[in-house]
Order: sequence, then structure tokens, then C-alpha cells
Amino acid sequence: MTPSSRPRVDVAVVTWNTAELTATALRRLLDSDQGCEIRLLVRDNGSTDGTVETLARAVPEAEIDAGSENLGFAAGVNRLLARSDAPWLFLLNSDAWPEPGAI
Repeated sequence: MTPSSRPRVDVAVVTWNTAELTATALRRLLDSDQGCEIRLLVRDNGSTDGTVETLARAVPEAEIDAGSENLGFAAGVNRLLARSDAPWLFLLNSDAWPEPGAI
């Protein structure tokens, strides 16, 4: 399968004060072959631990919506869902590290 014929999946992550954990999870995801094209959509719910800055530095591929308040998980997912235009949306917790090909 050529890269252009691979399905596209938007991977959605909602964060709150999980800077290093989220950066590691997203970097591992991008650095493995998932068998599809991945776009990372991140909603940060007002973290105070530098999550937004850490992700911008460690995972520049991520499209980050940096919020000023904690909307909670469901509202954060709804924000990401509104931004997604891929045929598939995969919700990923910041402490989950999918094995290659899992998505």
C-alpha cells in the first residue's frame, strides 16, 4: 500500500497536566508504522504544567487547541470531533501507547 492509498485517521487526545506522558505517547505513535496516515488533534484543558509548550516542542506535528479552562473529557472530545474531517477518529488516552499497526 502506498502512502497516498493509506486511510487517514485523526487521532484525538484530550490532555490536562500530562506534559511528558502525552509527549511520549504521541511521539511513540508517530514513530511507529500504524498502517495509516495519522493527523494528531490535541485539546489541552488548561494545563498548568507546560503541556502545550512541551507538545509544541516534542511533537510539532500535533495540532493543539490550547484551552484556558478544563472543560472535561467529553467536552474536549467534542471540540476535537468538530475539527476532524477524516473518515476515522481514534480517541487516545495520553497514557496509551499503541503497538505498531494497532490503529
